[in-house]
Parts: sequence; structure tokens; C-alpha cells
Amino acid sequence: MNSDGVVIGPYKLLKQIGGGAAAIVYMAEQVEPIRRKVAVKLLKPATATRQVVARFEAERQALALMDHPNIVRVFDGGSTSWPSRVGDPVEEGAIRRLTPLGSPVLPYFVMELVDGAAITDFCVQHRLPIRERLQLFIQLCRAVQHAHQKGIIHRDLKPSDILVTLHDVSNANLIERHDRATAHVKLIDFGVAKALHPELTNPAVFRGVFPLIGTPPYMSPEQAARNVNVDARSDIYSLGVLLYELLTGATPNPDEGSSTKLPPGELNSMVMKCTQTDPDRRYPTAEALALDVQHFINDEPVSVHAMSTWNRIGKFVRRNWR
Repeated sequence: MNSDGVVIGPYKLLKQIGGGAAAIVYMAEQVEPIRRKVAVKLLKPATATRQVVARFEAERQALALMDHPNIVRVFDGGSTSWPSRVGDPVEEGAIRRLTPLGSPVLPYFVMELVDGAAITDFCVQHRLPIRERLQLFIQLCRAVQHAHQKGIIHRDLKPSDILVTLHDVSNANLIERHDRATAHVKLIDFGVAKALHPELTNPAVFRGVFPLIGTPPYMSPEQAARNVNVDARSDIYSLGVLLYELLTGATPNPDEGSSTKLPPGELNSMVMKCTQTDPDRRYPTAEALALDVQHFINDEPVSVHAMSTWNRIGKFVRRNWR
């Protein structure tokens, strides 16, 4: 859809900035009661089956539950009439409530506008050393932990849905100095999230909507097998793949075990624990993974790596060098 001049409530659509098979995301300007730039996510008319609309509503509700600095915030939501022609084709089973102009009534929601780069691209562009990449990864783990505590499994953690922004981009010297103290992770997409609590999502609504939910390189074995009972440990698997990619620049190759590119020993042990085929052998929570990564940064022992006495002494010396 051409967004020129299109207004949804107090939001004037400016340009398309993202989207997928079912929805489009626009940059928009809110004109009242305050003026600010926001992001508006709107379903495509041709995809607005009852099941897809239900999934869209579930995403909106899931995001509304979140209150975390590393998860995108929802400001508003509602329904609108997509400006389409009366004769436009409608997918079988689609919502058929039409306005007098023939446009289907579609849900939308309004989010904070995140102007950032995918976490992997950000790390490459700014040539981040390992420890700074790990600091960003810890922010991501804490965001995922918050979602799990709210009863939400993301199910599609991948770099394009994990953006990194710089809080003070008005400072022209910020990037030139490679000062990344303000680098901030935002998890932006819960479009295929699964709710653990039945009061939030009716599981029957979502069966069979998509033959395969998620992105294969980051997907846990149980999710790839279309197991409808995947739990939070599926996200732990995806975090392990992301950690490996942040450290090596590539995703693990299943045909080569953990691939020929290996992170430092302790970090490799963390990746291996995250990506165990048996969910029971993975980290129990995203917070437990974050703590191990923080211990590594602090030169402290981590839970998954058997350390020799000399390694422990070395870490102690590095921690207490001054």
C-alpha cells in the first residue's frame, strides 16, 4: 500500500520500514495529543483470516504485558479500514466485515520507533570486541527472561528482530570515538510468540496457521519437528545460536557438529549447553545463561566449564590485578 497521505486515527503513515507475510510496519507521525515518531504495524487485507487476526491480536496483547527497557513498548492499538477497492480479492476464511467503502476492518497497534541495526550488523559495523558483544547479549538474555516471566515464548529469536540503538546519536563524535556506552538492545517482534497461559491465548486458534513457525537456522530441534508443546527452553536454544554467531560471524553448521569456528573454551561450553538436543540439558533459564556470560566478562568461574586450578588462579589474578 502506498502510505502517502494515509492517516489512521492520530497517526500519519510516512513510509514502510518493515513487515512480513502477514503484516506491514510503517514509520508514522503521531499528531495528537503529542507529536512524535512511532511505528504502526498493520495487517495486510489478503492475509486477514480469522486465525491470522487472532495471532496478531495475541502479539499485541503479549507486547502490552511487557515492561522492560530491552523490549519494544506498545503505545496504542485499534482497528481501521484499509483503503482498498471493493473488488479486491479476499482470502478464503478472511474477516468479511466490510465498511461502506468495501474495506475490511483490520487491527493495528502502535509501538515505539526503534531506529537501529540488527545486533550482528551493529557488532560488525562498529568492530566490537568480544566483551562488548557479550554485554549486548546479556541485555538480550534479560529481555527474553522478562518475556518468559510474563508467560511468553518468543519462538523466533534472530538478528533482524534484535536491534541495537545508540541513545545519543546527536553527538557526532559518538561513533567516531567508538564510544558504545549507550548501545542499547531492543527486541522488536513477537509475531509468532506462544503464550504459556491459556487466558492469554487459546492454543486451538493457532494450530495449523503456519506449517513451520520460526527461522530454521535459529530453531530448536523440537520446534523444527513442529512440536506444539515447545517451552521456554526452545528460546534458550536460539540464544545459543545467536551467541555463537556474535562470536564467530556464522551460525553453527549442524552437519559439522558445532562447526569448525569455535569461540573461546568457556564460551563454547555455553553455546554447547544452550544447543543440546535434549531441552533438559540446556540452561534452565535465560537469566542463568546471562549470569554465566557475566561471570566470563568478570573473569569469574562459569557453571558449565570444568576449570583447572591454574585457570582459576589466573582468573583470580586478572580480577584482582590492581
